[in-house]
Amino acid sequence: MKNEILSEVWRNRDEFARRYHYDLDEMVAALQEMERHPVNTVVDRTGEMAKNDTPCPDNTRR
Repeated sequence: MKNEILSEVWRNRDEFARRYHYDLDEMVAALQEMERHPVNTVVDRTGEMAKNDTPCPDNTRR
């Protein structure tokens, strides 16, 4: 049985490596640059959890 998720991960990995000529130094530099300029911003909402610490109607936490 073929695992579609793993196949997609491997395709993406291979495309990334091909883009940087299979050169590990180039790939590391590209990843470090991506970390400096993220496409998606991480939002920290841990402070909001303390403010909104009321149970939901089914007695579970939000």
